[in-house]
Amino acid sequence: MKSKKALVLSGGGVKGAFQAGFCNYLAQIGWKPDLIVGTSVGALNGAFLCQTDDFLENSESAIKVWRHYSHNHFFYELNKKFIFKLGWSESLFSNKHFYKILHTRLKSKDFADLKIPLHVNTTEYESGDAVMFSKGPLIAPLVASYSTPPLFPPVHIGGNKYIEGTINDKSMINVAKSLRAKKIIYLDILNNKSTLRNSNIVSEICYLANLVSREINKKESQFMDDTVLAVIPDFDCSHEIKCQREMSFIMKVIGQYRKMTGEDSVRLIEKYLEEGRSHAELLHKKGKIKL
Repeated sequence: MKSKKALVLSGGGVKGAFQAGFCNYLAQIGWKPDLIVGTSVGALNGAFLCQTDDFLENSESAIKVWRHYSHNHFFYELNKKFIFKLGWSESLFSNKHFYKILHTRLKSKDFADLKIPLHVNTTEYESGDAVMFSKGPLIAPLVASYSTPPLFPPVHIGGNKYIEGTINDKSMINVAKSLRAKKIIYLDILNNKSTLRNSNIVSEICYLANLVSREINKKESQFMDDTVLAVIPDFDCSHEIKCQREMSFIMKVIGQYRKMTGEDSVRLIEKYLEEGRSHAELLHKKGKIKL
């Protein structure tokens, strides 16, 4: 029996563009997964990467989505209730734009429509238990897997509420192994050489979420062996930190918003797409990635 190949895609916000670039290079050299396990932005990427039998076409679709929405407020849309109710709302940002992206850009609306099996990691809100979705309606679990309170609200599915998958104790590498994958590429994009922090609520929440996620993500290390190629790139933000330190508080807030929704997000996404391709090419040349 042919050994199954799996992609395991971590969360990491806008750095998810790195995964899209990396997978595009994999597709160009003829590497194709038999299944994908993803959480948070890794699950969103996974949905686009699983749409058809043509992995190259899928990866190019994922890149188009990143580029399109980098110009159109991809990640953040302020929750109006937060303003009108002076903070008395479930979240700082709305997740309505995620639904719009997925409804308008994703061809598949059910897990059964995907040509490559996808497994989406979420957390049941009340219990904190990990719940892996792989059947039924597709879009709500994808949004749930990305929704980190208090940035984004929980998602209601079948009478329960679900949130970000990264924070639970489920090892996605172990899930891939349980599905008989013998060759696994694990793309962990949470780690940084240095983490950019601005003096505003958004960046502080993101920083705290990354600290928690990176700590919990150590659960994957116990399942890493010679069947797993762990790709853990360093994203060096030191130059941006230096620039931010020289800004006033108001300019820091404006700079953070532009980074998330405007010109800076376009630049960052192109940077991460290229870094993803370059990283995959380097590993391939070193013989780490085998067809």
